[in-house]
Amino acid sequence: MRLVVFGGPWSVWSRLEAETVEEQTVLEACTARGERTSGSGVAAIPVLRALATRLGYSVESLDPQVIASPSPRLVVVQRSAPTLHARLTAIAREGITVIWDRRHGERRTPGPPPPVDQRRRERRRPPPDTWSGLGFLVAPAHEPRAR
Repeated sequence: MRLVVFGGPWSVWSRLEAETVEEQTVLEACTARGERTSGSGVAAIPVLRALATRLGYSVESLDPQVIASPSPRLVVVQRSAPTLHARLTAIAREGITVIWDRRHGERRTPGPPPPVDQRRRERRRPPPDTWSGLGFLVAPAHEPRAR
């Protein structure tokens, strides 16, 4: 039985993975009893390791690179906060980029709506609480675009 861990420190997922038919049967029985054989967050790792030990399987130790390597992040600071930008730039760790908000204003102009709105849903999301409260937001460096 293996403990598979993937992701980075901000979004770690782990699961117990069977390597034999017998182990698969044991994991299916755990799931049927309502025991979790997968989980999110760093806290799930020792829980899953303890479950495997209780079932009589030793799981291999984790590769420290999985937890220690942060995924790239982008910190966007409001234009009206130059001091905050300087402080965040000074304390940013490797893999974290601090940039200014590039927007100058609302791109959409009031006017008549287009003849047919082909969008299936609203693409804009509300800003996180840190935007209005702290003056910045943190996002994955390469966030996929909504379609």
